[in-house]
Amino acid sequence: MTLPIANYGSVLVVWLATACVFLTVLSGCISRDVEANDKLTALKRRLEFPKSGGVMVVAHRSCWRDSAENSLTAVATCIQQGVDMVEIDVHRTGDGYLVSIHDDTVDRTTNGSGPVAEMTLAEIRALRLKKGEGGPQAPLTGWQVPLLEEMLLAAKGKILINLDVKEAVYDEALALVEMLGMTDQVLIKMVALPGEESLQTAAFLGKTYFMPIIRQCRPEKVGMICSKDLSDVLPGYQQFSPVAYEIVFHQEDYLLDGIGEVKKQNRRLWVNTLQRHHAAGHMDHKAIANPDAHWGHLIDLGADMIQTDNPFELVDYLKARGLR
Repeated sequence: MTLPIANYGSVLVVWLATACVFLTVLSGCISRDVEANDKLTALKRRLEFPKSGGVMVVAHRSCWRDSAENSLTAVATCIQQGVDMVEIDVHRTGDGYLVSIHDDTVDRTTNGSGPVAEMTLAEIRALRLKKGEGGPQAPLTGWQVPLLEEMLLAAKGKILINLDVKEAVYDEALALVEMLGMTDQVLIKMVALPGEESLQTAAFLGKTYFMPIIRQCRPEKVGMICSKDLSDVLPGYQQFSPVAYEIVFHQEDYLLDGIGEVKKQNRRLWVNTLQRHHAAGHMDHKAIANPDAHWGHLIDLGADMIQTDNPFELVDYLKARGLR
């Protein structure tokens, strides 16, 4: 049937309107993708060039306080709140899947019990995460323990990632990161002295960002991989092109001994304000009460990456000091 000539105008109007809606939606999607890519590019530049921008905030086990530790929602919250990097923990199930969970067991963070390494993925996925950091009194959520792949995809193109690999699964984690095309977004850290074979032969070197964890020796920790002096060990890591150094110290003199070398190498200096022995007693709960005396003090010493369980409060403090 032939349409009356008068109707062609109406059809054209409908077609143009539909096309405009489609192009508007497409433009919005492209705009959001470009914005996300620009943000990630800026984050990578800040990480690689410490002088390019302020103090970076790392969310320990992602932004878990209003959601659940190592959950997809915790990653999404970090992205929404402008955190620079999320820490994601990695374990392997008994049937070979990589999942994001901190402990060796599911006891603290879920309504189940047992070692992760002895459970199947199906058994773990049947559990539900507990709210926040978990524990006996924490209420249950509707969320599952996520696959590492799910966590990576949730962060892809949007935020930097620190993979904390809890077992000898570096190669498997790296293979997944490579498959997803995310090597330029991921930081892998390792506790190892420069001459140790585990570091010398690490497959991720040169593929992802790398950061050594260097710990001050503690008399009560016999056999711990550590160093007596920081300045003596730092030069040995240059061959691995680290992007940052994570320093764990119980005495400020240890940190002060190596700050000059870190800055000379133009690397970022990462400290943790999580537990007493991480940064000479400077901890999150103290920083909330008096940020200048703790976060501020560490920044004044030279720290320019801080891992915290209170990322939003740290972001606000840095903005107030003009460091973001």
